[in-house]
Amino acid sequence: MKRGITGLVLALCSTMLLHAQSITLEECIASASEHHPTTEQKQLQGKLGEQLKRALWVAYIPQLSLDASANYLSDVVELDIKMPEVMGIKVPPPDLPKLPNFQYNAYLQVTQLIWDGGRVKAGTEAIKSETAVQEAECEIAARKVRDAVVELYFALLLVDKQMELQQVVLEELARQNSKVASLLSTGMASENDLDLVAVEQIKAEQTHEQLRESRKALLDALSIYTGLELSEGTVAQLPTLPSLTSEMGSRVAPNRAEHLLLDSKLKSSSADWKAYLAKGMPTLALFARGGYGRPGLNMMNPDPAFYYIAGAKLSWNFGKLYDLSTQKKKLHQTQQLIELQRQSLEMELQRELSEARSEVKQYEARVTSGRALVERLERVMARAQKGEEEGTMATSEYLEQRSKLDAAKRMLEVDQLQLLRAKYRVQNRLGL
Repeated sequence: MKRGITGLVLALCSTMLLHAQSITLEECIASASEHHPTTEQKQLQGKLGEQLKRALWVAYIPQLSLDASANYLSDVVELDIKMPEVMGIKVPPPDLPKLPNFQYNAYLQVTQLIWDGGRVKAGTEAIKSETAVQEAECEIAARKVRDAVVELYFALLLVDKQMELQQVVLEELARQNSKVASLLSTGMASENDLDLVAVEQIKAEQTHEQLRESRKALLDALSIYTGLELSEGTVAQLPTLPSLTSEMGSRVAPNRAEHLLLDSKLKSSSADWKAYLAKGMPTLALFARGGYGRPGLNMMNPDPAFYYIAGAKLSWNFGKLYDLSTQKKKLHQTQQLIELQRQSLEMELQRELSEARSEVKQYEARVTSGRALVERLERVMARAQKGEEEGTMATSEYLEQRSKLDAAKRMLEVDQLQLLRAKYRVQNRLGL
């Protein structure tokens, strides 16, 4: 009867595992990238940059303006012409029109920019560079999210491995409990032996429950990052071993987003300098004006009249040249500051890589020694099991040997996962 129930339970567990949700590290990273706000932020910054660049080119669209004014002048221009006497006869002055004291003017003007001194082009490059800086900052934030997901995923794998090994311990202790109970009825075992097995069972169940709660917390955290609905039945697949390539060039970890950020800042400072120089260049524009006023263009005609003016306008503001040397020094100092930041970054990256690679070597050594230890303990365990079955070894001694072997296996499995995680950490430090 018990065998039938046990078979049914195993069949149900197998069915549940077949239908359990399976996740991979690549899926979690991809979901976290799509789910995290940094992705949408990067897209919005790109769209905003494009809109700002388009807005600059509006300067080359014909500009239409309307202007109107009305004025009362306390005094106006008058012509006082002295006429000579002809043959003793005084010639009267001509009857000239008088300009009105109340004057008004309204005109519509169209201006077409011909050359802006490179302002629009330089401004476009400045916006492009600034957008690249913001996108690099988003990439750094996204990289931190990716690193967090990797750490959570490996922590989940470690807990799963510990739970798997703990389940083996529980099953072995259950077997020992049944065996000691049967021996107790025949007088070949004592109550103390049964209590020892029961104590180990309680400890193992407590450990298993702690691991289960830790697993649930890790799944909740991973679900928050990825947006995936993860349940207790979720199974995490073992990632593939990353191929670690050495960094190329003179920079440490040149693929890191921090280098991209500093490169973008350098380009942004150069673009700002070009935009500053462009503002000190002259501009050339064509214009046409049509209006109605009193007086019109003929100042001697006091009657209202329509008029028009067409021409070209050259404008050059020399004010930007006054602090040219100051701005140039500012550019050089900014670039020097960025290079100093890069030096600090490379020192930090070198330290991180050194620690990560040292961790890889450490776990490689531990895995090698752990395998040797498990092989030795398995031979010891085989002899202990034979002695326990023949009655030449006490149950307590057998359990002690069993615990040592289980602990060694657990540590070896954990070290193998830690080695895989350490290699992923090296990969992340390299920005791969």
